[in-house]
Amino acid sequence: MRTQFPNPRPIGAPGLVVAFLVALLLTLFLPFSAVAEPRDGDSRTAYLVLVPSGKGEGFDESLLRSFERTPGLSPGLYSATQGSYSRGQSLLDISQGTRVSRSLYDPEATPTVELRGNGSLAGWGAVLRRARTAPQTIEPGLLAGSVPGGAALVLADGVPGGVAVPAADRAGEVSRVSRVSIVPPARVARNALAQGGKRSLVVVGASPGKAGVSQLRELVRGVDRQGLVIAVQSPPGGDWLPVFPLAISGMDADSPTSNTTSLPGMVGAIDFAPTVLDHLGIEIPDEMTGTVIGEGPGRDAAELTSFRDRLDSVGDRRIPAVAGLAVGWLFLFLIAGAIAGPDRIRADVRRTGGLAVLWLPTVTLLTPLVGNPPAWLEVCLIALLSLGLGAASDRLLPWPRATAIPAFFGLATFTIDLALGSPLVIRSVLGPSPGYGARFYG
Repeated sequence: MRTQFPNPRPIGAPGLVVAFLVALLLTLFLPFSAVAEPRDGDSRTAYLVLVPSGKGEGFDESLLRSFERTPGLSPGLYSATQGSYSRGQSLLDISQGTRVSRSLYDPEATPTVELRGNGSLAGWGAVLRRARTAPQTIEPGLLAGSVPGGAALVLADGVPGGVAVPAADRAGEVSRVSRVSIVPPARVARNALAQGGKRSLVVVGASPGKAGVSQLRELVRGVDRQGLVIAVQSPPGGDWLPVFPLAISGMDADSPTSNTTSLPGMVGAIDFAPTVLDHLGIEIPDEMTGTVIGEGPGRDAAELTSFRDRLDSVGDRRIPAVAGLAVGWLFLFLIAGAIAGPDRIRADVRRTGGLAVLWLPTVTLLTPLVGNPPAWLEVCLIALLSLGLGAASDRLLPWPRATAIPAFFGLATFTIDLALGSPLVIRSVLGPSPGYGARFYG
């Protein structure tokens, strides 16, 4: 027996209209329900990679050379803090894009923060309370807080959670926990690139030493032309001269520089945040006092290491340089007095010593031209040259007109150095303290 189906009722005009509207709505909205949440803005991405030293604490010269040998990266240095160094303060300065000396906070000690399992930072409340005691507006977490959607955080297994600070927003949270990834070392770069497809800012805590460099190189190879990579030696613990290796992508043979330092090859840690925001097309908040990193004359790892070593030695030579001149002056008096008699040479030695003091700033400005000699040799050079020029000035013009000679040459040399970007004054033992972030130029 044949099965008979009932004849369907014909669809009238109103039904056809309803079916058409339903089909149109499904066509418009179904494609969007099948894809991931779209990113804010364009496809630009910035990666901040913190690579711990594989040789313990302090400046890692081998890491700087590894940065130089990584295709696509330009090596440099960054000043990690202002005033006395603190690892925690350096990470906070990166997150806020500004800094003041730790001595201006109350308390001076940097609060300890740790990453919780839910993506928040324990101890962030103490960080905020301390920031409010600074003499200027300080907003920890301003970097990630300024990026729509926040930052993603990728940590190699075993890396301390404290490096999460640059990825935390102003509430001390790395957005949702799904954006915090703790992965085996072999998966760090791949995971970071995957996060970069979803978020504009990815902070990476790489493994120490060679493993971290390998992760960095894999990441750089996978980043497209619209990606920015800033790789730095992760601020170490201990009390060190706070100048550490840096590398940045997209500069070819040039070296990173900024108006914070006005030095080719050197930037400030507070420059990372405005550079990232500028790359992403986000307006830089007024609270950030760092400046966007630009391109300067190329400097290789050997030059940068030599410069860093000079900065490391400047502070310890200031008092010996002045004391060496005083000792040299005394020896001059004793030797000349033994030969010609103290009464006969007393006035001459006094004038020579006074003029030597006036020559001291100029001589200390010029001694870096010979590089970074041993401390004893530099102290002897400063004393001998200052006393010799003082004696010559006394011979050329009678006292007190002889004082015009060191005054003229001092004004001339400092003016020329300033016009050239202060390459000598920052290396001078009587100059500023670039290593400690006080000032980098005259």
